[in-house]
Amino acid sequence: MVAMCALFGTAWADESTPPSRTEEEAGQAWAEFKYRVAAELGDADAQYKLGVCYEKGNGVNKDYAEAVRWYRKAAEQGHAGAQSNLGFCYEKGNGVNKDYAEAAKWFRLAAEQGNAGAQFALGRCYANGQGVSKDLEEAVKWWRRAAEQGHAQAKENLRKLNF
Repeated sequence: MVAMCALFGTAWADESTPPSRTEEEAGQAWAEFKYRVAAELGDADAQYKLGVCYEKGNGVNKDYAEAVRWYRKAAEQGHAGAQSNLGFCYEKGNGVNKDYAEAAKWFRLAAEQGNAGAQFALGRCYANGQGVSKDLEEAVKWWRRAAEQGHAQAKENLRKLNF
């Protein structure tokens, strides 16, 4: 028990009485532990999920730089969700310097794999000329792909443009 708690960074004076945790907190800590083990072994899905833990502060302290580190590991293995999230980190400047060209690069990689959120985001990049040349036709192309998957904002953008 003490060894397990050391893995979570928990310490208390009386080893027989751990600090109280809600079931949700305990579940998040356990999930983070499982993801970390698999992520360290190179599992892209676990790396992505560990990145989410750090971005949201689930089971760990919120740490955007650490989220980016894990997203990048998964993204470089072709994980579309990680590529999309890494794009959002670059777009917002969370854990990295804001870089629209880098955001568009990661959105494109995820969008080409069919990630609807990345398709919408890449369309927005083209509509606003952020990280790519402004190109409304290209924006509409990506929004259509996202809308075909049920992405509500993409559908709304197309409706506003009368497409």
